Amino acid sequence: MAGSTNRKKRDSHYKKIFDSLNAAIFTHNIKTGKILDVNRKMCRMFGYTREEALKLNVGKISENKPPYTQKHAVKWIKRAAKHGPQIFEWRAKDKKGRVFWGEVNLVCVRLEGKEICLAFVRNIDRRKKAEEQLHYQAHMIGQIHDSVIATDLEGRITFWNKGAQRIFEYKSGEVMKKNVSMLYFKNQRKLINRKILAPVKRKGSYEIEIMERKKSGKPVYVHLSLSLIKDDKGLPIGIIRYSRDITERRKMEQMQRLAQLGHLVADMAHEVNNPLMIISGNAQLLMAERHIKRQLREKLETIFEQTQRAKDIIQRLLKFSRPRKEKFKISNINLNINNVVALLEHQYIVRGVKIKTKLIRDLPPVYIDEKAIQEVFMAVLTNACEAISRKGTIEVRSSRENGFVRVDIKDDGSGMSRATRKKLFEPFFTTKETGTGLGMPICQSIITDHKGEIKVSSAPGKGTTVTFFLPAHKKKRGRRNG
Repeated sequence: MAGSTNRKKRDSHYKKIFDSLNAAIFTHNIKTGKILDVNRKMCRMFGYTREEALKLNVGKISENKPPYTQKHAVKWIKRAAKHGPQIFEWRAKDKKGRVFWGEVNLVCVRLEGKEICLAFVRNIDRRKKAEEQLHYQAHMIGQIHDSVIATDLEGRITFWNKGAQRIFEYKSGEVMKKNVSMLYFKNQRKLINRKILAPVKRKGSYEIEIMERKKSGKPVYVHLSLSLIKDDKGLPIGIIRYSRDITERRKMEQMQRLAQLGHLVADMAHEVNNPLMIISGNAQLLMAERHIKRQLREKLETIFEQTQRAKDIIQRLLKFSRPRKEKFKISNINLNINNVVALLEHQYIVRGVKIKTKLIRDLPPVYIDEKAIQEVFMAVLTNACEAISRKGTIEVRSSRENGFVRVDIKDDGSGMSRATRKKLFEPFFTTKETGTGLGMPICQSIITDHKGEIKVSSAPGKGTTVTFFLPAHKKKRGRRNG
């Protein structure tokens, strides 16, 4: 009698626990999957009374479409009996016919000598819908043409869309969990942390136009928008970076500026050339007279020399602003280098400057305007020689790199500051007393016309290296006759 009373108390205690748990609980026959018992949470979740629930099979409270049927449920129960606890997602259905997502945890236990299966079910419909929404949004963002990159606060990449792959050439698997600093050139990284990331973390967002780095090492200009990613409590957990490639726009703006400069120069040349010719001509006439004093002759010579210099500047301006008549042909870059070195070598030796060449044989040919490219090499070599105060060396190398022919011109001269390097390609910027500030802009314009690239690395007291990349010419395959 006492044993019976204790058993009832124990059963009552278990029943209270069974009904108080915040999960729908089923007990099942392991062999057939028949529902043996349910708790109150199950009744609330599915809308059935206990008596109604015990008359149902799992198929009736499921979507009842493969793989969410009675047959599949029994398979899961048997798997739990054989292999231990099973956790999976299930398409459940309530009394009103509403289908929802449930997370099912199956555990097989032995009670009073009988083996049964306990099924704990949680409604995860909200979570699944949120996941589907996130998946849709991620898919949508993934298809955006522009670059969308997410990072954590330390800069590790956590999301990379197809637009980022298109712009920066890296595939998602190559960059995930790596630091976003890989998209910047080495000399930019400290500046980026100070000038961009710090303001983003302080203000919440930031926009800038900046040069970044592709996988191939080529620069790309982007309009970069950065915003903080925050959690539910408003605390920052990451940064979202939206980048639009503006390289072509920058080129167009440069072309427009050159066109405007061309009109200005043409007008200026017309207005200035005539007075210069009159001044120059009169100076020559006066110098031709025999009985003028030496002091006056020297002044006339200075007038003549300066008018010639002014005419030379105008011609350089016209050359810079007018489109050139290019004569492209397939050529060997080493031959062009050797031709320029042969012209300059002797006069450089007199100044105490040696030119060394290290040219790789069997380089692929390039499709170039030889006269224009030799003009570029001559201008850069002249700058290199002028940067060497006494004795020094200029080294010219050729090599191949990622489908390009590369030429490096390196000197051991005075080098230049970062500020000077930034303005190097700006028209009229010069550090020379007699310079026009058009040499390097003309060089850049020529290289750009060849679909190439020019880079400059330098530091005060450490010399300068100017690097050119010209596309290797691809031979067209001839068609077979057949």
